[in-house]
Amino acid sequence: MIPVLDFPSLTFRPHRYQYRGVGDWSGHIPFACDLIAALEPAVFVELGTYLGESYFAFCQAIQEHGSPCSAFAVDTWRGDQHTGDYSEGVFADVERYNKSRYDAFSSLLRMPFDEAAHRFPDESIELLHIDGYHTYDVVRHDFETWLPKLKPGGIVVLHDTAIRHADFGVWRYWAELRERYQTFEFTNACGLGVVSIPGPRPERGILELLFQKNDSLPPRIRAYYEICTARLEHEKEKSNERDVLTKLYWRGAEEEFSELKNAQNTFTLCADRTTVRLNLPPVSGAIDELRLDIVQEATVLRVFKVALLDGSGSLIWSSSGDEFFEHDRYWGMQTITGGPLGALVVVNKQEGSVLIRVDQSWRTKLENGAVMEMEVQGVEAPVRELSEALARTERMAYDEARLWKEAFERTELLVNDRTAEARQLSGALEATEQLALERLEKLEVYDRALTRAQKLVEQAEQTAQELAAALARVEQLALERMEQLEVYDKALTHAQKLVAQRDQSVQELAAALGRAEQLALQSQEQLRERDEALLQARKLVEQKEQSIQQLSESLDRAEQLIVKYEAEAHRLEAALTRACQQERQLRDELNQTIEARERNSREIAGLSSLLKEREAALWQLQSQLEATVASLSWRLTSPLRAIGRFIQPGRVPTTRDE
Repeated sequence: MIPVLDFPSLTFRPHRYQYRGVGDWSGHIPFACDLIAALEPAVFVELGTYLGESYFAFCQAIQEHGSPCSAFAVDTWRGDQHTGDYSEGVFADVERYNKSRYDAFSSLLRMPFDEAAHRFPDESIELLHIDGYHTYDVVRHDFETWLPKLKPGGIVVLHDTAIRHADFGVWRYWAELRERYQTFEFTNACGLGVVSIPGPRPERGILELLFQKNDSLPPRIRAYYEICTARLEHEKEKSNERDVLTKLYWRGAEEEFSELKNAQNTFTLCADRTTVRLNLPPVSGAIDELRLDIVQEATVLRVFKVALLDGSGSLIWSSSGDEFFEHDRYWGMQTITGGPLGALVVVNKQEGSVLIRVDQSWRTKLENGAVMEMEVQGVEAPVRELSEALARTERMAYDEARLWKEAFERTELLVNDRTAEARQLSGALEATEQLALERLEKLEVYDRALTRAQKLVEQAEQTAQELAAALARVEQLALERMEQLEVYDKALTHAQKLVAQRDQSVQELAAALGRAEQLALQSQEQLRERDEALLQARKLVEQKEQSIQQLSESLDRAEQLIVKYEAEAHRLEAALTRACQQERQLRDELNQTIEARERNSREIAGLSSLLKEREAALWQLQSQLEATVASLSWRLTSPLRAIGRFIQPGRVPTTRDE
């Protein structure tokens, strides 16, 4: 016997419940409630959420049971080959519902399953629900990818194990899992497989019965949950409540309505007034037309008000239910307007649609996102309401026909009166026509005079235009002359700047020549000092006759002096080289200055002659320096020659040698 009195599924009433909804997951909601109560998972993950019926059933069970748990819904919310493409409105609706009810412990991960797997450590998930793409390869890949993330003793739930058409392959992989794990399968509502991962877990509630090796238990468990599902469906039908799906499509001027561009919301139609909200996301480009769909066949409802609000809640447009359905831009439904309680709408096909032309003043506001609000109410007695509405419509039509008849009779009397007045006015009209002919002849005379005056005015205007054109040409010529004068002024100013720059270059060259002359004088002074040192060296050589030792010491000192003198000579030669380089640089600058000055003034020619004279003087100074260096070199080496002659073996020094 199953201890069902302890199961919370007996009293569980799902908030987000679609009677025989998408994928028939509504048939497993009671089991989801009992599974949460028995397992008390710390982490729950669902792969493939779509509208969220199964996920929010788990979340409601977690919330009502009160056990600490973190829930995660993983989906791209873009669709696949089995479900078709989703619009952004699907995710917006799921996100809004999750935030309003389960934001404290529930998170939506909008990403592929494999990417989300990296966010969870190994052996961290206790309950996993797989309901993604349903081919064999994909289901197998999802199970094996997420298997390491499951905690020992965890539970895996797979939906659609009983579907065997098209390329659905969950049933094939389910057969393999039954050979490897303890399993349990519900065959109703497209099938739901439950896999037990080996490991310790609490054996309570439904988990105490689910995997027992007792052939009599599985049929009883399935029967119990089928009864629970039937009870929920019966309560839904008894309450006269219906789940109605609404969709809001949008398109541009040259576009067609598409499933990729719609927002949707599911609401419960009941006897109380309900405000349905459809979020229009921000869009790029102007919106030309909206389409509101009510997807529920054989539905009768009242529409009291339809409004558009911008993102801040400010009103963009609003309409009463009667005004909204007065035009003929709808199909799939019948409407009766003019009643005291809004428009009565009957959806007589799978879905009814209403077109809304977007006003030019709305378009900018709609591009930033908007909300459509529709205030509706269910009809408890549709037949009676429709009969009363039709009776009101007939009475309104009869009253309108009676008013039209009275207006026609009044109009006929008025026409007779106006006919008599017309006869009286006919004679006066003939006299007026004669007077008009006389005035017409005078007007012709005035027209001819006016024509001649207009010709004279046209000639005067033509002459004025020619004068204006001539004046414009004169002004243009004056502007061109002024532009040329400005160009000449700029050229003159530039030439003056060049002359000033060349004068400054000449002054700098003269200063450089002065420095070179001063350097030559310093070199002469140094040579004179070297001559005096050479005389002292000769005196030292004469003293070498006293002693060979003294001669050797004097020779060492003489060699040191020679090295010093040679270094000084090299330094002077380097200074001379630098002076030559400076002279060449100055000469290059001088040549450039001369070329520029020749184009502007004859004074440059005189300056060139002066520079040539300075150049000749500089070359003369250079020749003198070279001669001085040669003489110094001879003088410096003469003591060495004398010492060499003095120390030759077998030679007697003479007075000449001294």
